[in-house]
Amino acid sequence: MDAVLDRVGTSLRTHLERGSVVRKRRSVGARTDRGTWVRVERRGLDRIGPQGWNGTECAAFLDGVAQPEWHGCVMAALVYFKKISEDSTAVRYLFGEDPEEMTRQLTMEPQDCKAKPDDGDVDYTFLKASRKINAMHEESSQWPERGMSVS
Repeated sequence: MDAVLDRVGTSLRTHLERGSVVRKRRSVGARTDRGTWVRVERRGLDRIGPQGWNGTECAAFLDGVAQPEWHGCVMAALVYFKKISEDSTAVRYLFGEDPEEMTRQLTMEPQDCKAKPDDGDVDYTFLKASRKINAMHEESSQWPERGMSVS
């Protein structure tokens, strides 16, 4: 989460006060050095379109309610992974967008470093996890035990 907060602070050209951080189920908020508040919401990429956003858009329709000022949007993609088995023919990982709920699995083929999602869904989350696993493997010549990718 620190990497995400650093990226948000840099993108908004402000410093997020770590002592003021409030973590919720799918969001985190922090006071800034400008006396404002930043809230970062976490959503799967597949939910952004159908669910839409709220806050600024909703407040625009209300009379007599203080409206938040929109300063910008930073998109970050988070993927977590954890090795669950390894042998000479396959390295298996759990992966997902939440470290507490990694519900998908992928299999790496050690001989050629190819990855396959066990559910057959070659989506952004799978690609991000498999690329990070391969990058870490290339750096250390070891299959990583766990990790995370932020972009």
